[in-house]
Parts: sequence; structure tokens; C-alpha cells
Amino acid sequence: RVPFALVGVALIHFPLLALAELFRVGKITPPGKQFREMDRMYPGGAFFDPLGYSVQTEEDLEILKVVEVQHGRLAMVANFVFYIEALAYQKGPVELLFNYVHLI
Repeated sequence: RVPFALVGVALIHFPLLALAELFRVGKITPPGKQFREMDRMYPGGAFFDPLGYSVQTEEDLEILKVVEVQHGRLAMVANFVFYIEALAYQKGPVELLFNYVHLI
């Protein structure tokens, strides 16, 4: 059983994602100097690698930024599949996983 109604989850997610996209495309200016200096299309700045693990070369950092965006997009697709499964089967992803493992 899904603990939240799907409509309620969508009502929470949609405004937050819309706000993030408005920041990204420049329709809204985020507060703080550190956000204004960031590249809007890719993650970066002090918040991308706060511990400095990726500071080998500038080229490596650019590759990691692109990979980060790709992983985020893959996670969004996986999240969308969870919603579709919940609508189709009226069960959550963990319960569906246990049903699948039980069949093996």
C-alpha cells in the first residue's frame, strides 16, 4: 500500500521541480552570491564537490559534472517508473520487488 496518495505526492513534487527549473533557466534569481556565479546548466561551484575529491584536473571535473546530470536524469526516470507501478499494481516498489524475488 502506498502511504501517500499519488496526487498528494505530485502536488509536492511539481512546484519544487518547477522552482528548480526556473532557477536553472534564469527566470528566477536565487538568493546568495554563490548561486549567481554557478553554471546554470550543470552542477558546480562549492556545492558540487565540497570535500575536493574530484580536483585532479579541470577536464575530470567537467566530465564528473556531465555524469552527475546523467545520473540525475536516470534517477528521475526510475522515480517515474515507481509511480507507474504504484498506479498499475496498487503496490509500492519494495513490495513488488519482494513479490518478484519470491517468484525466482
